[in-house]
Amino acid sequence: MTMHAQGLQIPNYQMYGFASLVAPGLGHFLQRAPFRGALWLLGALTLWYFLALSLSSWIYFELPASLLAPIVALYHCASMYAAMARAYQVQREPTPLHAAQEMMPVYLWKQVIGGVLAIVGAVAVMLLSGSFADYAYTWLSSQVHRGWGMPRPAWGEFVSQSVILWGMTALGAWLFRAGHTESKTAQQALRERAVVAYAVQHGGRVTVAEASVVAQISLHEARSLLERLVLERYAIETEQDGIIYYHLTR
Repeated sequence: MTMHAQGLQIPNYQMYGFASLVAPGLGHFLQRAPFRGALWLLGALTLWYFLALSLSSWIYFELPASLLAPIVALYHCASMYAAMARAYQVQREPTPLHAAQEMMPVYLWKQVIGGVLAIVGAVAVMLLSGSFADYAYTWLSSQVHRGWGMPRPAWGEFVSQSVILWGMTALGAWLFRAGHTESKTAQQALRERAVVAYAVQHGGRVTVAEASVVAQISLHEARSLLERLVLERYAIETEQDGIIYYHLTR
């Protein structure tokens, strides 16, 4: 069973992977592997707990959020890969490491890793800023009322961690954008190949309606695709009995 999205088919093993990307271990639970799912979920909860602790108590906590945030993001990606690999092994012979490109194209890996890095980085830097603002306000209040002598806010540490986290967010956004651009090109190429293959099987010609069904796109997109083939001299346009046909030239 497969799902269709934007004219492309999403295999089941990718759906398991995306489930574990959102909630580590979920893809294993859906595959009836509760022990593995519980291990991945426990690891995620532990990492998120330490990340939350480092953000809320960043002055006293030894592990910086700038180190934990990318670890949390990559852990989600590793969980996704593990869920996909398990489902993939059931269907295919190659090892998951060797078949990583077949399981997910490079542009999709860029989108996934980039998106997770950007989201976790943005959330971390916002929580860190809020925690710092709250601590600074409490410190000022203690100074005014001669409180119990809190240590001064560590501006240098806050700025350095913020710069690293914002850098992580920017890198993730760049990766996601690059993957998104590449995905559009890949989708267009897949649709063109599907239309050309259909035309070859049917005497070298195809109509807009047929191209729309084959490529799973709208009639307007199908017409644009065929007209682009004409402009690039891969096809010619003819009319017969009021129906426009596109004939492959080579």
